[in-house]
Amino acid sequence: YFLVNFDSSGTVLPSLLDHLQRDLDIIRPRVLRKEEEVARPCEKGPCDFGELDEDKRRRVKINLRTLVKKL
Repeated sequence: YFLVNFDSSGTVLPSLLDHLQRDLDIIRPRVLRKEEEVARPCEKGPCDFGELDEDKRRRVKINLRTLVKKL
């Protein structure tokens, strides 16, 4: 078994599949799309999990004031 990872446009696939199907040495020609894995939120920095210290409370309070509309 061989797995080849490559990047190409979608227009290349029909000719690639045609070439793979005509090759007698290839038993099951397949082309699969590789999905990008979604990163978890805490992998790149610290997680807060809702823990607010005094500085974070002030920032949230200030941000909420700018977002709330007066009726």
